[in-house]
Amino acid sequence: MHDMEIIHFMDQRAIELVQSYYRRSELIPFIGSGFTKDCSSFKSKVPDAKALINGIKKLALANNDLSDSRKLQINGISSLKSCFGLVTRPDFIPQKTSRNYFEAVFSKIQLPPPKKNILDLDWPHIFTFNIDDAIETQRRDLIKVLPHREISVERASAAKCLFKIHGDISEYLIYEDTKLIFTWKEYAESISSNASTLSMLRDLAKNGSMLFIGCSLDAEVDLQNLAKDYAFSRSIFLKVGDIDIESEMALQDYGIRTIIQFDRYDEIYSWLHEILKDVEPEPRLQNLEIEVKPSVKSDIINYIAKGGPIFHTGSGKRVASLPEITIARDLIGQNRSKISSNVYTAIVGRRFSGKTTALLEIFREFTEYNTYFLPSTETYSPKLKTLIEKNEHSMFIFDSNSIGHEDFKEILKLRTSSTNRLVFSFSKSDFEQYRPSLDRGNVKFHTITLAPNLSSDESKDYTNRLNTLGLPNYKLGESLLDFSYRIYGEYKSQIRSSKLFDRHLNEELFNICLLTAAFDKATSGQLTSIDPGFDIFNFTSKHEIIFESEQLSGSSGKIITCNSKPWLFTILKDASRTNAKTVIDYTARLVSTLLKNGHQETANSLIRFDKLNEIFSSGAAKLIREIYRKLHGEYNKIPHYWLQMAKCELMAGKSSDELDHGIHCCRKIRIDDNGKKTNTYYSATLILGQLLCKKYELTRSSELFPDMLSSFTESFDNYQNNKSHLDKIRLHYKSNKHSIRMALDALFGQGTQFALLNKSEIKTLEQHLS
Repeated sequence: MHDMEIIHFMDQRAIELVQSYYRRSELIPFIGSGFTKDCSSFKSKVPDAKALINGIKKLALANNDLSDSRKLQINGISSLKSCFGLVTRPDFIPQKTSRNYFEAVFSKIQLPPPKKNILDLDWPHIFTFNIDDAIETQRRDLIKVLPHREISVERASAAKCLFKIHGDISEYLIYEDTKLIFTWKEYAESISSNASTLSMLRDLAKNGSMLFIGCSLDAEVDLQNLAKDYAFSRSIFLKVGDIDIESEMALQDYGIRTIIQFDRYDEIYSWLHEILKDVEPEPRLQNLEIEVKPSVKSDIINYIAKGGPIFHTGSGKRVASLPEITIARDLIGQNRSKISSNVYTAIVGRRFSGKTTALLEIFREFTEYNTYFLPSTETYSPKLKTLIEKNEHSMFIFDSNSIGHEDFKEILKLRTSSTNRLVFSFSKSDFEQYRPSLDRGNVKFHTITLAPNLSSDESKDYTNRLNTLGLPNYKLGESLLDFSYRIYGEYKSQIRSSKLFDRHLNEELFNICLLTAAFDKATSGQLTSIDPGFDIFNFTSKHEIIFESEQLSGSSGKIITCNSKPWLFTILKDASRTNAKTVIDYTARLVSTLLKNGHQETANSLIRFDKLNEIFSSGAAKLIREIYRKLHGEYNKIPHYWLQMAKCELMAGKSSDELDHGIHCCRKIRIDDNGKKTNTYYSATLILGQLLCKKYELTRSSELFPDMLSSFTESFDNYQNNKSHLDKIRLHYKSNKHSIRMALDALFGQGTQFALLNKSEIKTLEQHLS
């Protein structure tokens, strides 16, 4: 057979192939109807295709209202999908009748032990065409993902899920509007509404190996849709008996090249369990070692130019490479006892402030703990959750962007031992986003803030070390980012990647630059949802040294990382200044595509004003406003979008119309969310007050005072919801030149009837600001 490899299950190659994929958590079972065929059910047994056709036809033929000619036509139906068309016609089969029948044959399935053993293996996810309840009955820990419902790819990837492609019998029996997918029309509707699920399946098929168990692949439109863009070339099909011409053509349609052949059906389950039961999947968290290199100029230049430690993997471990010249940050030593006595510690700083190096210093310093380090290039795993809950005397260190907001909230809810220590690294803007979760949960957090530049003592120590090697001095007050790029500029002829820094920023490169700037990595799941034909190897070959790809350990996905952060931010900032229209179009299209394909958390984080302003540089508000306008169609129903628009006008609005637009955005959020009083509501309330101050500075209209007073009063009355921002309001008020000082002084100093009627409230606000 052309391009196909048929391996007998007793062949050692078959065993090694399946074990290797399973060990790397790249093997995903895709279970078909053969898995539960003839198993006991509620009132019968699970039918095969022929028995199901006969069962449905029997229901229709029992309808006494049908003519003999109609019954003759029904008797002639031989296709299962055509037969299911009868179920959608209540004039043929009453809905109650079909539900009773499906309940009888597809619910309360009892699996024999060999099949239960297969389900109990440590699979990352399970996909199935089956609507019966066999899998979830055995594996109650799996999260069911159903058709016709959009999913969050980030959350689904972090959990263990059961993807039920054709629907679920339990949902079908309980909810009247639930559909099962069997007719061609339902297939088409499912494909259009399941973009996010199919996007995730595409990534798993491309970077992992689907293990087809009990599948016929008989015109499965979902998989044909994926195979059109990318063949299931790494997947494995388990087949009983010889491969006939019809089967060969079906497998070729899907691009499946590897078939493991069995003599009997029962051999499949006993064989799989036997070869996999003792195989331990690789942990997502690999052991970390710190490699301190001698003070060689080339290593130091690379360390400075690439923005910190260089991580690489090999022999089942992850290595962080640091030069001997690396200095210890004073704050870590000063805070040792605080880190040791608090369960939670946050290292907060601007991008490129040395947070990762500081985390590695903690890793080396706290030898009394069993320490786990999650770099920014990794993602949170359910296995890590188990370790946090079960371990004692352990330290868990999370670099920036290694966990999402939902993961962070989940970690805070875990019952971890009081002897454990969890250390998180956040950029300043991300910490503001995560802070409400800490305040709501009354979580005691010790916070260490790293400056983007070195202290006087650190600077002196660093410069002395650089002078010893004849390298340029670090300038006191200079940000580490600026110093890194300056070093690159001076030594680019000696840095192997120098010729790659000048790049034409096409849309593909821009997308990856923006994702890696925002999240420290671009995942294969994100990239294949943007472009189903995206080739990671081809991209990293074109941009070698600057970008690298690696397998995400413990997962079937890959990631792309950027090795030079100074270059990354410079190319994006330069593009935002010199080619703003293209940057606006590219950014809006990227966010829209991510949102459409289920990456809601990524898309929502990417449009945050603080994040975009940080990436494109301060003063980019006008550009960001245009990005938001482009996204109006996709985001106009989401309060988060209107809040970012309001922030944009607060930062960039100069005209009365622009400020009024920001005020309108805040009022919309407050009206829409008034009953819930969410964090978004309180953020909008505080931004409204600031916008009114800016408008007063422009118009000097005392008509703004009532709303101004109301907004600030409500904000301070709910201080914990905006603690850090309200502290900034106090600082702004103390600044003689700020619009907040000007507007509120005018409010406090007026002698109008409004001031007299609200004297007490005005006095309270003055006290809040003092």
